Amino acid sequence: DVTSVANQGIHYCNQMFRLERAWEDLSAEERYEKRQSELKPLLEKFSDWCSKKSISVLPSGKLGTAVQYCIKHMDKFMNVLKDGRLELSNNRAERAVKEIVMGRKNWLFSQSSTGAKSMAIIMSILETAKQNGLDQFKYINYLLDKLPNELSLLDTQRLEAYLPWAENVQLHCKVSTQ
Repeated sequence: DVTSVANQGIHYCNQMFRLERAWEDLSAEERYEKRQSELKPLLEKFSDWCSKKSISVLPSGKLGTAVQYCIKHMDKFMNVLKDGRLELSNNRAERAVKEIVMGRKNWLFSQSSTGAKSMAIIMSILETAKQNGLDQFKYINYLLDKLPNELSLLDTQRLEAYLPWAENVQLHCKVSTQ
């Protein structure tokens, strides 16, 4: 039933996610093209719908708050149309920082701001490794084994060889499927 205003909004969102699921196996370029031809008109229609509904729903109610949120952030939602590698939802990014958020209260009591900064760097390295399919333990060991042998840690081109997506890093630190 798509008769209530809330269900109409949900219906728009479901349509967008249904399209994205259908395109998940496409290349970034193919997904970009599909988004231009199919998702863009749907996003524009949803944007118009939000603008029209904003005058007929209570602004302080949950639906009004949701509609106002969509209107306020529509330019950011449209960013997904710029690159086929972007994701429609931020769920994966939110899951990635969940461990950090869960431990945040524990880290409030870091002995120093330097210690807190170090922890943030380590957590960023570990999460980036995980997102790139690396065994986090192997990756940290790889970095600790190889980086001290570098002549300079200021040479950004040399350091690129240690990023999680670098071919050699992938070869040595990939999560084993056995």
